[in-house]
Amino acid sequence: MSIRAWVAAIAVVAIPIAVSGQQPAAGSKDRAEKKICTVHNATGSRLERVRRCMTQREREEYRKEMNTDLTRQQIDRRG
Repeated sequence: MSIRAWVAAIAVVAIPIAVSGQQPAAGSKDRAEKKICTVHNATGSRLERVRRCMTQREREEYRKEMNTDLTRQQIDRRG
């Protein structure tokens, strides 16, 4: 088996383990303050992953900001 195949096999097994991490005690934090982590592929790479952890409140704020920026860019293209 090639080295690339070994690396790919290890990555497939290791990424879910790294993402899961330790769970906080049940009921210890309000849902709005509980960190939620997501993993995305890095732009321009097939193997590199980007992990982003935010609270629900931060995530909603981030989405609103991104939607506002997108709307602003679309309006600028028209005019």
